[in-house]
Amino acid sequence: MALEMVAVGSLLAGYLIKRRGGNSTATGLRAALIGGFPAIWPLSELIWAIPTIPNPLWFQAVGVAMILGAGGFLLAVVAAFGALAGRFGGWLAERRGHDGVDDTRRSV
Repeated sequence: MALEMVAVGSLLAGYLIKRRGGNSTATGLRAALIGGFPAIWPLSELIWAIPTIPNPLWFQAVGVAMILGAGGFLLAVVAAFGALAGRFGGWLAERRGHDGVDDTRRSV
């Protein structure tokens, strides 16, 4: 899985939501978690494979704990990158003049 795609998707989501006045950081975080879910999917296969390996029970428990820890760390990294990219996308939207507030000075 490419972390760049999670960051680009979160940046785009943050930019688009900020144009409508939303919270770009939260939107980037959500986009990253949805986009990063395929990175967690293979870990479930590892959890189911651990009981098939002939090792003591305590060793299998440590293996499951390590896989869950790695999955949590992976989700935390994806979430952090997504929140930062979403915030950057919101900053870009504000910089381009899209702060989510209608311009009332403009006559129709």
